[in-house]
Amino acid sequence: MKLFLQIIFLLYASIGFSQSGWVRQSEALGGHSVHFENQNTGWIVGSGGIIQKTTNGGTNWFMQYSGTSRYLFNVSFSSLNTGYVIGDSGLIIKSTNGGENWLRQNSGTTSILRAQALINDNIIYVVGSNNAFLKTTNGGINWFSLSLGNSIEVGVFDIKFIDQYIGWTTGTVLQSHHHKIFKTTDGGKNWISLFDFGKTDLITSVFYNDENYGFLSLANGAVALTSILNTNDGGINWIPSNTSSGSYSFIFFTDFNNGWHVGPSNQIYYTSNSGESWTIQSIPPLPLIDFYSCYFVDSLTGWAVGGAIYKTTSGGVLTNFTNSSTEIPDEYFLSQNYPNPFNPVTNLEFGISKLGFVSVKVYDVLGNIVSILVKENKPAGSYEIEFDGSDFASGIYFYRLEVDGNHIDTKRMILLK
Repeated sequence: MKLFLQIIFLLYASIGFSQSGWVRQSEALGGHSVHFENQNTGWIVGSGGIIQKTTNGGTNWFMQYSGTSRYLFNVSFSSLNTGYVIGDSGLIIKSTNGGENWLRQNSGTTSILRAQALINDNIIYVVGSNNAFLKTTNGGINWFSLSLGNSIEVGVFDIKFIDQYIGWTTGTVLQSHHHKIFKTTDGGKNWISLFDFGKTDLITSVFYNDENYGFLSLANGAVALTSILNTNDGGINWIPSNTSSGSYSFIFFTDFNNGWHVGPSNQIYYTSNSGESWTIQSIPPLPLIDFYSCYFVDSLTGWAVGGAIYKTTSGGVLTNFTNSSTEIPDEYFLSQNYPNPFNPVTNLEFGISKLGFVSVKVYDVLGNIVSILVKENKPAGSYEIEFDGSDFASGIYFYRLEVDGNHIDTKRMILLK
């Protein structure tokens, strides 16, 4: 009976991992904001003043005492020790020991505080509703107000800085109710209006890779649609990048190419080409989760948080390979695909003798990558992958196995249609 249950468990685990690039972390309660300092140490905050911390990548989570029952909207750390949490009714709390203790700071406002930008341990910007726009230069001992100019209400949802001087935030013109994005190049002393998005659409998230390349989400509550826009001139002009359902979305990029935006009803979208195209990533269809934020420590390892928390170690990409044997190979190997020639599907097999970061890529005859079949950490074992050439032209292709950045083998295959 015990052996039978083990077999059933292994079959279930195999099905679950082969059908989704994201795995739910059952010990986490979910929340509104997530932040990780490295692959192991991270925090989640949300309703009821709840702060959760993990030191093993999310396998286990434990509660930290926040000293409040207010809703917590955002958590961010500038180091493993120093972090800030902001929330309802002007709440700002700070920790200097990794969250073991949280001390309340005097923000000088009772507004809802939604987003923050940590430049370092001492310089922090905070934005929220009702014209709440705060900055500290001494680690929160003193907070002072900033302004976008006359008749402009600041913030509400997001603020981003790429260094101590250059940053962006959102604002609303009080008289016309038009929503705008603003930029500073002098550390928040002066702000210039870059673009007017009208009064229908609300900017819910902003992300910049550098001074020129950025993304934002524009939510239209009337029709419950969110548009993702990108800019390559610092925000003077914006180009449509993607559209999703719902009235909220959060954007995060790890580099110029790899980015995600998350939203309501299990929506996780991914781009590997700087927003030229987006694909929705697969998570289990039930329960329906509204995602409020995500955080990645690199292009593969990340967490999405909302009504629950999900983790990926493959960038959310669905892997289409399974274990082909329970035996551990003595050495690395890459087998010839079969059948070969093929039309349009063929199978590849590889083996690794110890845990490692595995990459299997397909190239055309010019050396261009046309498909990435595997890109994640894998334990020792033998694996079989299916490659579908339906979208490719007839010809010669090459597939290459790398482990921990080391080239193991390359083989040729022929697609004949």
